[in-house]
Amino acid sequence: MQPFQPQPRTRWEARLAEADPQSARGSQNERQDRASRGRRRGRGWRWTAGILTVVALLGGYGYADVVDAVPGVLTAEPPRPDPVPFPTPTLRVTTTEGATPVGDAAPTPAAESVNDLVEEALADGLPASTGIDIRDALTGDVLYARDAGASRTPASTTKVLTAAAALAEAGAETRLPTTAYLHAPENEADPPLVILHGGGDVLLGAGESDPDAVDGHAGLASLAQETAHALRGHGIDEVAVARDESLFSGADFHPTWDRADIGHGFVAPLSPLMIAAGRTGEGMPRSDRSGEDAARAFAEALQDAGIEVRGHDGSAQAADADDELAQVLSAPLRAQAEHLLVTSDNVVSEAVGRQVALARGEEADFAGAARAVEDAMADLGLEDEDGAISLTDLSGLSYDNRIPPEALSRLLVLAVAGEGPLAELPSLMPVGGWSGTLSSRYRSEESADGAGIVRAKTGSLRSVTSLAGTLVTADGRLLAFAVMGDGLEPAEVSRARPAMDALLAGLARCGC
Repeated sequence: MQPFQPQPRTRWEARLAEADPQSARGSQNERQDRASRGRRRGRGWRWTAGILTVVALLGGYGYADVVDAVPGVLTAEPPRPDPVPFPTPTLRVTTTEGATPVGDAAPTPAAESVNDLVEEALADGLPASTGIDIRDALTGDVLYARDAGASRTPASTTKVLTAAAALAEAGAETRLPTTAYLHAPENEADPPLVILHGGGDVLLGAGESDPDAVDGHAGLASLAQETAHALRGHGIDEVAVARDESLFSGADFHPTWDRADIGHGFVAPLSPLMIAAGRTGEGMPRSDRSGEDAARAFAEALQDAGIEVRGHDGSAQAADADDELAQVLSAPLRAQAEHLLVTSDNVVSEAVGRQVALARGEEADFAGAARAVEDAMADLGLEDEDGAISLTDLSGLSYDNRIPPEALSRLLVLAVAGEGPLAELPSLMPVGGWSGTLSSRYRSEESADGAGIVRAKTGSLRSVTSLAGTLVTADGRLLAFAVMGDGLEPAEVSRARPAMDALLAGLARCGC
């Protein structure tokens, strides 16, 4: 797929045609007199037209200025204050052996104060239909609940469950392999076949492996170099390349997704063998042939490493191969979980969810992965007998997902109080005003107190806005929260988002 190239803007230039007709009647003197009078009249009309034009322009500008469409001194709105300097967050790291029992003297936010902050947010644009669950993260005590048990469309806060299940089920230290196998040809006239097997790492790099990166941690060029070395050990200098994408099964694109989202760069057809999650460039469409792209990049790197490649367009099964030639490993799932939470990458989330399915013995397709994450949440005690959590995909692109706010906040309470990989979940989320999908938020006067304090996963669809995460209050109390609005009009979404941020910033500065 060729990247979309924006067309240059057309520059229209106005042209003014001037006419100067001369009369053909009368004597030469009469013609000269008429010409002289005409020039005087022309100059008079041009002065009059110029004055009228200036007046009209000033009048139009004045109207535009008054309605605040353009900058100026006539604006009907009062002057806006200078922006409040944005505070630079500082990272505070403490070492502890884990959560300790809360004593009677420990500060706990008063429910009345939290209620006041929510009421302010509702008055400032937070829709009355918003579901809210705010808890003390160490005790689990509910400080505020508003329709907290009602299941809602979560958008990308679905990824909180996906990341949690990956840490708890697939293993935080698990690394995903991409492997090159050798298969002898059935026809002696054909070259040996190198099979590139995808192990689910959708963040492969086309170049050499980068040990300091998550995206590109394992590089196809490095795999090709090791493969070339192994092939020469077998006395082979000419091969064909095929790919094996069989680890994931079923459809590669969910039926509830919009195909236009490929062009928008939000998602790509899923394969266990992908470079940079299918991204073709910053702000560009994603590829809809990711497996083919990876096989082509690998074949080109093999060629550069001195191995003649005679084709790279086919598919094959690694199970039929004779020998393993080389392998590269992804960054640990912990790092991939942080990547999907911070960047909100839909492809990475779906691929990590497939690893949960494989770990629980489910089919690595959309239904199996969704079922595996639901079951993992049930094992943590988050499901009730009515099955309040209902997942269709694991990225949150589908409007069919349902999660209640209390399930998200309870999960975060479990993570804070627990041990093992799940305890890392809150620390993997974006930081307000600092990183990921929260980097541009918490920068207004109303929300700046949440900068560097709020850690949360965002959720955004056309009719959905949500946040789920943790924050520390001014008196050092850790809170877990989920604030979810769905079924909203676009204008309501626009008002709800800053109101949510202001609410959480109020909790952060609260000495409640």
